[in-house]
Amino acid sequence: MLRLRGQGMAGLGGGPAGDALIEVNVAPHPAFRRDGNDLVLELPVSLSEAVLGARIEVPTIKGRVHLTIPPNSNTGTRLRLKERGIAGRPSIYRSEDRAAARAGTRAGGVP
Repeated sequence: MLRLRGQGMAGLGGGPAGDALIEVNVAPHPAFRRDGNDLVLELPVSLSEAVLGARIEVPTIKGRVHLTIPPNSNTGTRLRLKERGIAGRPSIYRSEDRAAARAGTRAGGVP
């Protein structure tokens, strides 16, 4: 809930303006999940990419980047893209995107 002091309607009988209360709802993203200020993406990778390692392109909220999957990665391995998460306070600090590898058949279906 956001409160904007003095930004509401004028009071009765010419009184001062009240507060405007704004309720904000955030819809879930189809690909990303938020964990605090971190963004998490479950990333399907092929068995060969998980075992041998690979360099693949992954989506972020600011466009696609390359991510290196280390050799011998297991399902659930968390990989970090530093400073690509949601900006916190103060805004000079930025959290990170995290990709959780899900080993199996890669069906090319990462948005």
